Amino acid sequence: MVVMSFLFTLIFGFVHICMFVVTKSMTNYAAFTGARAMLVDASLDNAARQVMSEIQWWAGGAAVNDAKVTIQAYQLGPRHGAKRRTGVRITYPLPFGYPIFRNGLGTVRAIGFAPTVEMKPEYAVAEEGDNQK
Repeated sequence: MVVMSFLFTLIFGFVHICMFVVTKSMTNYAAFTGARAMLVDASLDNAARQVMSEIQWWAGGAAVNDAKVTIQAYQLGPRHGAKRRTGVRITYPLPFGYPIFRNGLGTVRAIGFAPTVEMKPEYAVAEEGDNQK
C-alpha cells in the first residue's frame, strides 16, 4: 500500500507536469498568433482563440473552455534588463488538484506572452504576399 501510494503520486504528478507543459506551449503559440494578427490588422481575438480551441481541459465542452481563455492586448511583458516590452498576453487556468484548492487558494495558470512593436509609417513593411490585410 505504501509503494502504491507513492506510485500513484508519481504518475499523477507526471501527468500534471505534462499537462502544464503542453498548455504553456499552446498559450505561447496563441500569444504569437495573436500578436502577428494584431500587427497585420486582423482579429487578435479570433487568431488566439483558434489556437486555444485545441486545448479542452475543462468539462463542459468548447464553450466552457473558450470562456476560460483570457486575451489581453497592449500588456507589459517580463523585464529584460531595463526594458519592458508591450505585447499580447494569453492566460489559461489549469484544473490541478482537488476542487477545494481552486476556490480559496487560487488556480494554476499558464501565461503566454508575445511582444509587439508599434511601427512608424516610415518603417512600415509593404503589404504584399503573406503580409496583406
